[in-house]
Amino acid sequence: MLPSVLTFSVGYGHWGYGATHLNIGGKRLAADKIRSAGIHLNPIMRRDPAVWQFTMTDIVGGSVAFYETRARLEQAA
Repeated sequence: MLPSVLTFSVGYGHWGYGATHLNIGGKRLAADKIRSAGIHLNPIMRRDPAVWQFTMTDIVGGSVAFYETRARLEQAA
């Protein structure tokens, strides 16, 4: 572990991909709790102030700019 570094696996803890209940053609498809387990990075990602609800984007590669999001861990009360 490095001091001042927060890390976790990206991609675990989905809202889609079968993680939530869906209704298609009048049939209910049950959610799979395993798919929604874990954490998801999107709620804490830094947002682009010029584009509503869009994460900052790496101008060179075009991917989400994960490394520009700052976080602080605090002990729960």
